[in-house]
Amino acid sequence: MSSFLAVLAAFFLALQGSLMAGVYRKFDRLSIVCFRGLSLGLSMFPLLYFVPQTAFTLAKPSFPQLVGAALITACANTCSAESYKRLAVGFASALGFSSAAVFGVLIDIFYFKNSIRIDQLLLIAGIVVTLLVLSRSGKETVLVREGRMGVGISFSLIFGAFIAVAFAIVGELSIASHPFLVGYCWEFMIGLCAGGLAMFRRVVFRGEGVAKIQRETFLKILLFARPTAVGTGLYLTALTSGPLSIVMAVLSIAMIFSMLFGWILYQERFSFRQIQLMCLITAFVGMLHLRSSVP
Repeated sequence: MSSFLAVLAAFFLALQGSLMAGVYRKFDRLSIVCFRGLSLGLSMFPLLYFVPQTAFTLAKPSFPQLVGAALITACANTCSAESYKRLAVGFASALGFSSAAVFGVLIDIFYFKNSIRIDQLLLIAGIVVTLLVLSRSGKETVLVREGRMGVGISFSLIFGAFIAVAFAIVGELSIASHPFLVGYCWEFMIGLCAGGLAMFRRVVFRGEGVAKIQRETFLKILLFARPTAVGTGLYLTALTSGPLSIVMAVLSIAMIFSMLFGWILYQERFSFRQIQLMCLITAFVGMLHLRSSVP
């Protein structure tokens, strides 16, 4: 059951990321991350109806960790938005999920004090080598939308590091409390934290605060971000009914979905060789998650 929920979560999360890519490419990314989180505070609010009262009580002691996870994710989502602005959707997704998987293993080693095994090292090496081959395959214009490829790749790698930490925190909180409550608070507070970061940028760096957008743009964000409500709810529910390693392994299929949505929505067509490489990366990431659960 958890695997089926993870497949559905991968579909909806890939859909919202692909839809939001078009918005990220037109507006200030940090501001859009803010509006996306606030819009999810509206669209996900009905989920709280299904949360028992006891879950609210259990969640109170974990509020500081949830705020920390939201702040980290606000930074992660902004980096992801910057990568979507510069790279093709499928390529940015492959980089983000792969780096998140690798950093997840590093967290397991350095924080949870688990030793790394030779099979994990081989899978990480396989991911890195395949990504390098992918980045050098065919014409760069297929993979890059704007600017330099190295900048987009850097943002994807930073996203992977941040989101791996956030997923580790939120995964534990959803098991201790209720997935719908944790998911709602997490997504809504991401928007609040992104707004706070925008104001910090304005005060400290004399940059832009939260950008003003038209009502039609906010409604578009509200519509495009809605699959997140479904995807996040399914992901956190899957965590409560199955092992984290299996859920994360299946969730890697989002890379394939992102590639398809990028082709449908933005005509980002990859060569057959590039498609093979992305499928290979997906398989490596899935196996890395599965092998991470083996003692």
